Amino acid sequence: MKKKINKKKINYIQIISRSSNHNIDLSIRNGGLFFDKGFHFFDLAFWLGNSKPDKMIVISKSISSENFLNKGDFSDAVINLKLKNGIIVEIIFSRKCRFGNFEKIKVYGEKFVLDSDDFSNKSTLYNDFSVRHRNSYLHCLKKFIKSRRCLLMNEAILTQKICADALEKAKYQ
Repeated sequence: MKKKINKKKINYIQIISRSSNHNIDLSIRNGGLFFDKGFHFFDLAFWLGNSKPDKMIVISKSISSENFLNKGDFSDAVINLKLKNGIIVEIIFSRKCRFGNFEKIKVYGEKFVLDSDDFSNKSTLYNDFSVRHRNSYLHCLKKFIKSRRCLLMNEAILTQKICADALEKAKYQ
């Protein structure tokens, strides 16, 4: 997707991540919804948009399940971000899904729309999303680490701060 975007003007990025086999205790151990799911998808949005966040709105507490709220976590969230370069990002997280795991990325720009479904291998179907994309993920990860090793720590720290900010906004909405 990133190669297809190249130098095109992006207006809007939408990321959806829903999972049905959620484990509340595992989510909490991994830092909760915003660190467990958020870390990867915030970083992905900033990378695709080639910018950092400027403003953020989080809706989570009012749409989350009681069983998550009772343990101090959230089951659902809608996060709207405005990046410093003006791109709007919408991220939807849910621990509820009728058909297993569902993850989708759409990038809207001037005279183009990119959909992550157009980049997956539909002839190979697995129940586990992580297995379906394992080979391409490992290849990209190795290449990424080799090429950007010195930037990784700074990006990780920034993304952690964004996750913490989203969590705080969710707690006090």
